[in-house]
Amino acid sequence: MNRLWIMALAAILISTSAYADPGGSEIVAVVNGKAYTYSELEPAREWRDMSAKYNKGEAVEKALRTKAASDLRQIATKEILGKSHPDCDLDATPDEISAFLSWWQKSSSEIRDQMTTQARSSGREPQISDAWNDIDQINPQNGKASSAAREKIETWKANRCIYEAYGGGRVHENLGMFAFMKQGETLVGAYESLAGYPYPMVISAGTPLKGYVTFYEAAKADGSISFPDARYEEGFFSYYRNESLRSFAEVDEEASIMTRYWEYPLVQPKL
Repeated sequence: MNRLWIMALAAILISTSAYADPGGSEIVAVVNGKAYTYSELEPAREWRDMSAKYNKGEAVEKALRTKAASDLRQIATKEILGKSHPDCDLDATPDEISAFLSWWQKSSSEIRDQMTTQARSSGREPQISDAWNDIDQINPQNGKASSAAREKIETWKANRCIYEAYGGGRVHENLGMFAFMKQGETLVGAYESLAGYPYPMVISAGTPLKGYVTFYEAAKADGSISFPDARYEEGFFSYYRNESLRSFAEVDEEASIMTRYWEYPLVQPKL
């Protein structure tokens, strides 16, 4: 009996070891001479647990490396663009952050009101979670919300700069469940989560995938970025090179990149 228990314990330990995190000293990439290690970009515990839940064996480590590499993309983009394209406007101003937070709060409030109205019109009592009750906390005094707003704005600015410098050709259209929307309905509010608060999912904001590949290939060529470990390079480019992603029609690419979506009201979806 003891032998069977020991064998079972050994099997558990072997299985557990397969889910170990990558080494903290592994270099994800070197950007403008600075090496970024896995320990600096390690995914949060919740993300690591989720990865272990939905992957097996080596796929867990691959998912963790891809997540760390993808989290470096925004840092690397800003660092490299700041030097190679100094005329690009890449920083979110306090006024822009304030305007974004106002749009975010107002849009989320409107979505909550719509959901409440729809529930009551169907004879149901609406169930509002804590996150939906905390919408008033989406304001400039909330550091977590302000940081999330800054990241969204700076991502949009980087996308705009990449598009202007390297063009489109394959701009990601993140329609998801809203693929049924009619042509012209480019600003659509649904809801997801950002910084723990409800967030209007904007499907009109495009990402110039081909432009980013061209940009980073040039950065690799001039030494602005390098990948000592090919596994991280694969993860870094996985989103940009994903051919299965739906793309905007060429005539709609520019609007999807250049539109400051947080300055416009959302079109409420009818689900």
